[in-house]
Amino acid sequence: MAHAPLTHVEAKAATCTENGNIEYWYCEPCGYAWLDAEGIQSTNLLSVVLPAPGHSYADGYCGNCGGVDPDYYFPVTIPEALAAEDGWNVEVSGTVCAINTAWSDSYGNITVTIVDEAGNELYVYRLKTNVALGDIITIKGTMATYSSNRQIAAGATAEITGHDS
Repeated sequence: MAHAPLTHVEAKAATCTENGNIEYWYCEPCGYAWLDAEGIQSTNLLSVVLPAPGHSYADGYCGNCGGVDPDYYFPVTIPEALAAEDGWNVEVSGTVCAINTAWSDSYGNITVTIVDEAGNELYVYRLKTNVALGDIITIKGTMATYSSNRQIAAGATAEITGHDS
């Protein structure tokens, strides 16, 4: 059986999230793939697919594509957190220097401001961990801007690592 003119499909490398393929020729009427332009060495279409391997994250970045791990919190200082883009996950430490809204049992959160040893402050909106003035905490949260003010957005968590008396 003669095949219609075969369509050449270039090889394409797989990315972390998209399949690739080896070079092949395709016959549209019969839906079959060929490994050569003459239509002699045939193969199943599935055998030309190079599966996407998925991301390989280490220290917040994919070693394959350089993409950012959405579940990683980058350890930063308060000034680095303030300079980070909105949506950036940060892990930052400081001492609770102000309780901006008291702990709410109904919402399960508290809003605080933390300060580092250099006096840099960071507002933490609706922290999911109850803390007290003077607690030294390490927060994991997402940076955001609200009314031109930089802050850690609602939903952050904290670990209390000490108390500054």
